[in-house]
Amino acid sequence: MTALRRARLTDMLKPLLLMGEMVPHKALIRHLQFSPNGRYLATSSTDMTSVILRVGEALTTHRILEHVQGFIGQVAWSPNGRILLTDHTRAVKVWSKEGVCEETIERQNPVTSIIWPPTGEGKKMSPEDSLDENLR
Repeated sequence: MTALRRARLTDMLKPLLLMGEMVPHKALIRHLQFSPNGRYLATSSTDMTSVILRVGEALTTHRILEHVQGFIGQVAWSPNGRILLTDHTRAVKVWSKEGVCEETIERQNPVTSIIWPPTGEGKKMSPEDSLDENLR
C-alpha cells in the first residue's frame, strides 16, 4: 500500500468511534453478520465459539454457542432471522436464535462457505455441491 493510500485510509478511519468490545471471545473474531432486522449480531471466533449479541446502545451477550471441536469459519442468518448457520471444517450447524443447536449436518468435503438463498425457503446453499437436498 502506498503512503498516500495509507494516509487517506487513516483519515477516513479517524471519525469512527469504538462503541464497545466483544468480550465474550477469547481469540480473534473470524466473521460477523447482523441479523436481517438488525437487532442481533452473530460472530464466529478461533476460540471455538460463536456469539449472538443483542444490538442496542451497547452490545450485550444474548447467547454463547459452544462448539465441541473445530474451527468456526462463518455465520449466516436466515432471511427471517430465526435460524443461524455456523460452518466448521466438515460440518454445518443449525442454531435457533435462542442458542439451541437443532441440527449438525456432516459433510464429506470441507465446507468453505455458507449462504442462504434470498427467498429463505428452508434450503441452505453450499458452493461445494450447489444445492444439497439433504440440507432442508
